[in-house]
Amino acid sequence: MVCRLASVLLVLVLTGGPQLVQAEKPCYRKTCPPPCPPPCPTHDDGRSIYLPGPSTEDTKDAEAVDLPQADEPDFEPMANQDFSPPPQTAQGPTTQATTRPNMIGDFRQFPLFVSGDYIPAPGTTRLDLSQNFNPVPQNRVYVNYHRFSETFFDADTNDRSSLNSVYLGYEEAFGCDNDFSIDVRLPFVFSDMAGNDDIDGIGNLSVIAKSVLLEDECSGRLLTGGIGLTLPTGRGTGTGTTRIQNESYFLTPYLAAIYSPHDSDFFMQQYISADFTMNGNTVTGASSGDLSQQHLLKMDTQFGRWWYRNMDCGCTDSCVECGGSSGVQGVASLFEVHYTYALNEAQTVGAVDANIDDRMNVLNVNTGFLFDLGSGSLTTAVAIPCTEFVGSGPIDKLFDVEYIIQYNYYF
Repeated sequence: MVCRLASVLLVLVLTGGPQLVQAEKPCYRKTCPPPCPPPCPTHDDGRSIYLPGPSTEDTKDAEAVDLPQADEPDFEPMANQDFSPPPQTAQGPTTQATTRPNMIGDFRQFPLFVSGDYIPAPGTTRLDLSQNFNPVPQNRVYVNYHRFSETFFDADTNDRSSLNSVYLGYEEAFGCDNDFSIDVRLPFVFSDMAGNDDIDGIGNLSVIAKSVLLEDECSGRLLTGGIGLTLPTGRGTGTGTTRIQNESYFLTPYLAAIYSPHDSDFFMQQYISADFTMNGNTVTGASSGDLSQQHLLKMDTQFGRWWYRNMDCGCTDSCVECGGSSGVQGVASLFEVHYTYALNEAQTVGAVDANIDDRMNVLNVNTGFLFDLGSGSLTTAVAIPCTEFVGSGPIDKLFDVEYIIQYNYYF
């Protein structure tokens, strides 16, 4: 049932489904830079120049009283006054977390099939752009934890094992209006299968460049583009006498869009990316040659709703930052659909098969909750695969269940 619902949602997104209904609110937290339209220009005393003057009766009463008149101040013509909005300021940490939550993300790299065994691909990890990602350039440090249950298989012992991955990340925004950022992710991977020394250790390092292409602050729409580079910093893999070196580089161009209206509790994101393998990996031992992993096309969609947001910070015409607040400042529910398609046929070198299903389509769904903690955010979620392997083998899915925990600290 869940997978059918995910398929329907994916079709709606790809075909331009109906927009979410927005409910107006009398007061809401606005984001920095200043909201659109900018605050009204004011006099030196803070009174808006557009406010009506005193009433006629008040004027008559004032004329009836003979009061000493003060010298009139110099008057500057309105045309010469500067009504431009105040300088833009960086987003406060809570403002970021409560207006545009990150996508949870989900992807498990295709394992290799070698002589009846499902083993990890070289480096174990491959860039999943959507994992704890946001189209908005951010200043943050973060950690992700993902546990994929029953994802590997040993044909000699009939043992199944799970994969654990921990990502340490750092993103920094720069540019005139923080329209650019660089995001660096370093994964650490380990398995609970005894003797799986080819898995435990550092995974493949990824560097992601991000740039804002289009932004409409009035409607809450933003489009970002960029490219990711994955380096072969992880370990090689193998089974028996067969060894596969980790030598491949990957390039991942992408587009990412977010729709997060200021006056609505609903929001959504959508990403599309292509992950290209730049070179192959050397295979030695019982089989020898050069094995290239497949090029992948990925589409990721998130639907979310805020159920609680702290509005104690006020309702004003200027930027409101609550980064010093403590405790839970907001709670949002998230639902995501992730689709991965192999763009080329899987390569085989002797007994080593890069993908037992050749061009496998993968559809996963996940759901979870985000907790805004003031200066950071905590997300907990689970993911479920909706597609099965077509080819024969002891494992029919990439994993059974994925458990996810993500934490961001914004600065």
